[in-house]
Amino acid sequence: MPIAEAAQRFDLPEDLIRAVMAAESGRDMGATSRAGAMGLMQIMPGTWSDLSRRHGLGMSPYEPRANILAGAAYLREMIDRYGDLRLALAAYNAGPGQVDAYRKGARALPAETIAYIARVTGTRSRSTGERVGAVPPDWRASALFTRTSADMKQQGDPALADPALAAPWPGERSPVEAPPAIFVRPAGGPAR
Repeated sequence: MPIAEAAQRFDLPEDLIRAVMAAESGRDMGATSRAGAMGLMQIMPGTWSDLSRRHGLGMSPYEPRANILAGAAYLREMIDRYGDLRLALAAYNAGPGQVDAYRKGARALPAETIAYIARVTGTRSRSTGERVGAVPPDWRASALFTRTSADMKQQGDPALADPALAAPWPGERSPVEAPPAIFVRPAGGPAR
């Protein structure tokens, strides 16, 4: 399946590729835009020429596999360039020059591009039911990285000057109660 191949090759979610394809061409492999963008992923002729040469995609931008791979390659390049899915989608749709000017405050993004970003990111994932463009939670907010009252006290957090605030949350162990080590019993041996 070309979508799975493109997703794996360019490290993109399959649902994102499907959402871009639906927004770009309505899944019409013969689509050509007024601006000249071609195929399922609506690749511009100059972009196609460059991507086809670099990725060995053949001659026809209307061949579904080649077009999907080209679109995924270009989307990956835009994500890597901007580090933000919404800006990458804006660049995919309006071009990187437009996004660079937007970032410098020189011009606004076209209304069509803003609608495009909303259409792609508003698409629901087939596998999870979540929005394709949903921003994942910050990894630093996971339970493994949350601050404890003891961490905050060591850093001199003024909010913890009140002893009531320094008390552990319900169900949380205070540093004094924390076990000093974890003991694991090897198979057939004493605990160490």
